[in-house]
Amino acid sequence: MGVNVASANSNITLNDNTDQTGNKIYQLEVTAPVTSNLSQINAETDSESQNKTVDNSNEISTVTNSKNQSDVTSNLSQTNAETDSGSQNKTVDSSNEIGITNNNKNQGVINSDLGQVNAEAHNKSQNRISDNSNQTSTLETGKAQKSISPLFHNTILMSYYNPNINQWHYNSNTNEWTYSKDNGQMATKEWLKIDNSWYYFDEAGVMAANGWHSTYVNHSYEDYYFDANGHYEVSQWHYNPSSNDWTYSDIHGKRITRQWAWINNSWYYFDEAGVMATNGWHSTYVNHSYEDYYFDANGHYEVSQWHYNPSSNDWTYSDIHGKRITRQWAWINNSWYYFDEAGVMATNGWHSTYVNHSYEDYYFDANGHYEVSQWHYNPSSNDWTYSDIHGKRITRQWAWINNSWYYFDEAGVMAANGWHSTYWNHTYYDYYFDANGHYLYRR
Repeated sequence: MGVNVASANSNITLNDNTDQTGNKIYQLEVTAPVTSNLSQINAETDSESQNKTVDNSNEISTVTNSKNQSDVTSNLSQTNAETDSGSQNKTVDSSNEIGITNNNKNQGVINSDLGQVNAEAHNKSQNRISDNSNQTSTLETGKAQKSISPLFHNTILMSYYNPNINQWHYNSNTNEWTYSKDNGQMATKEWLKIDNSWYYFDEAGVMAANGWHSTYVNHSYEDYYFDANGHYEVSQWHYNPSSNDWTYSDIHGKRITRQWAWINNSWYYFDEAGVMATNGWHSTYVNHSYEDYYFDANGHYEVSQWHYNPSSNDWTYSDIHGKRITRQWAWINNSWYYFDEAGVMATNGWHSTYVNHSYEDYYFDANGHYEVSQWHYNPSSNDWTYSDIHGKRITRQWAWINNSWYYFDEAGVMAANGWHSTYWNHTYYDYYFDANGHYLYRR
């Protein structure tokens, strides 16, 4: 990039480049004209010295010409005239992008022999003075042209290191770090490798630290956990005291979500938010479907275990693989138990159970054992039901129980206290039953 500043007496060009190490290097070139009057051989030329001051802060250049600093006298009346001119001493003081150039007298001698038409001009002195707190600046006075020319060029080359590139910047008010890249721009929404470590900078340019951060990677976002120094952590547990839960960053540093993970010889499951499953049933994603597992306080899933829920006063069970048993019978500790669609053990009454691709009603006691050849009274409806020798509810049939005939309707309720239509041999007959369910006569 080049920036030109032109004036009546000079032209200034500011160029910026990058060296092999990635540092930004600025070069300031100042070209100044000197006018010579050669119309008369014996003319005398008085030229005022040029004092050039360059004050460059944030790429702003100013050139000031000052008078009465140097006298150059040329005596051309004689063929072998000698011209003594004050040498030019240029001092460059550059600190933090500020360059100053001064021309002073009586520092050197320039001898010019202009007595002959084909005279040669010799510019002997070269004085290089450099004072730069960041990088050395070099000033060279240009050589005079052999042919008699109204111009000669003074070029100032000023090179220095910009402290605002490849630099960390700390904000003590917010306790945050930002970073300016090699082009001077702030790093935002990107990963940067700095001093052999990776760092991430969010949309505001703040370095990620002290917890989980969503980072932009390959056109998508991934969560990484960063320590206080901005280093992302791999294969690490992370505890959150406010929510009392655990998360984990995998071997690549990413947050584990909606998957099982084998960590320190144990299986753990992490939900959609990346939180480790603990203290109860959790729906887990396995082989493109979901399965419920019961986890203890340490995140270990349990197998062949009963689980009691005091809030709902019911029992569930995890099988030998750790899965919740649902809608099936299970043989546990030498007894049959049934678990409904929600995985709750059937207790205290009639329950529809799934058996051999169909449903059958069984009556269960308070401990989940189904009952066989038992009467069951319902005080709320003041009626009786009965489970047969296999434990099934008797419905729409006559049953010989304790030396008496009883009839049970489609709902399995014993007929009593009046006329009831009974099904027998593919035909319905009306019978009258007393309060105890004994039939008295047929209609």
